[in-house]
Amino acid sequence: MARRTKEVSLKKAFLILLAVVCWPFGGMLFSIPFGHRLGWVLYFAVQIYGVIAWVRWNSVDARQTRAGKWAEKEVARHLRRIASRCNGVVLNNLLLVVNRDRPDEFSMELDHLLITPHNVFVVESKHRTGTIWVKDDAREWEVRTAQRSSRMRNALVQVKNTCRQLNRFFDAPYDAIPVVAIASKQGTVEIQGGISNVVTPDRLDALVTAFDRTYEGRQVDVKRVAAEFAARHDNSTEARDKHIKRALAAQQKSEAERERSEASATVKGASL
Repeated sequence: MARRTKEVSLKKAFLILLAVVCWPFGGMLFSIPFGHRLGWVLYFAVQIYGVIAWVRWNSVDARQTRAGKWAEKEVARHLRRIASRCNGVVLNNLLLVVNRDRPDEFSMELDHLLITPHNVFVVESKHRTGTIWVKDDAREWEVRTAQRSSRMRNALVQVKNTCRQLNRFFDAPYDAIPVVAIASKQGTVEIQGGISNVVTPDRLDALVTAFDRTYEGRQVDVKRVAAEFAARHDNSTEARDKHIKRALAAQQKSEAERERSEASATVKGASL
């Protein structure tokens, strides 16, 4: 839905700029032959569209989106190697719909799902550069580079919530294992904090191997579990739109609850 809105805005901006640029030359354009007039209009149209496309391509949102897509592909590449080595299955970019067409219908989005003969891993991919200080219970993680310090949302909390939903609604033989893989296209990533489930893509193989050795007594029917998840996957536009609406509503509710909690704590502290 957000993508459609951006496309509509781009078209409106293009038409407005075309009108603004062509207006001062309106008299001149209509005083020359039609073929030449059309050529000038097309020339202005192409130039304006090129400027708008360049601005859009280099916007912060566009760069972040491309970086996120690159990270997903990089993590997926490593997971395919792991799946090939251990006779597992990897599913990428899943939108799983539960209780379809019921009042309590909901959905969950997974970047990657790795099914091995011993475990089920839910992997969330992120793109960041620098040193990342991860804490299991922190709301945000600190990201440091040589130039600046910033923060990112605790991705482990996000993927743990997804695992809880999977364990509740899907017939997986064992609880899913949450993993966060952080990749960087421009530089290096160093993860500090000692959380073994948060790794760079090149450490995924070692992490999966460690868990599979720990639970080597388990037996997972890889094909059956993969087929069940694939059957619940819905990548249609309608399903995506519904998911976005539910996600935005949940985010707004969470933010409102946090604001009420912070306000209550402030009032309580002032009354002491």
